[in-house]
Amino acid sequence: MMRRLPGRIVGETTDADGKRAFVLTLQAREQHIKRERATSNICSNQSLAALANTIYMVAVGPGGFSEVSERNLDAAASLRKRLTEELKLEDYTGGAVFNEFTVKIPVSREKWLIPFENAGIAPGFFPSDLDSSQPENLFTIAVTEKRTAAELERYIECTREALG
Repeated sequence: MMRRLPGRIVGETTDADGKRAFVLTLQAREQHIKRERATSNICSNQSLAALANTIYMVAVGPGGFSEVSERNLDAAASLRKRLTEELKLEDYTGGAVFNEFTVKIPVSREKWLIPFENAGIAPGFFPSDLDSSQPENLFTIAVTEKRTAAELERYIECTREALG
């Protein structure tokens, strides 16, 4: 019977205080219909992402949005400079960036990832995972306004360990 329920599924869980709570899980439209019979591929997740971004922009306001953008720029520029100048990683991106840049790493994927995994840090991604024509030694890093100076310092420490 569950496979025949269109739209929404309600689940039972417990909240942070251990009290009974219900959650509404949105199901992608026509997810319950076999692919060959579906007439649409609209995903409710796109609307959810757009709504979340709209709420965020309204909450921070025009001045706050500029401040967040500048913090992104500054944090990414700082980490990029330290990785390329201090730790001698080659900057693959070149030119101006917002909060994301790509470097060439001189060690294996496994050696690179181990220190970050041990520290519980999501370090970035290998573009070759998305496009096999990309070189295996490229690594893309994104820095947002949520990263503190201490977290960026920990990122540098993990990089040193990976390169050591």
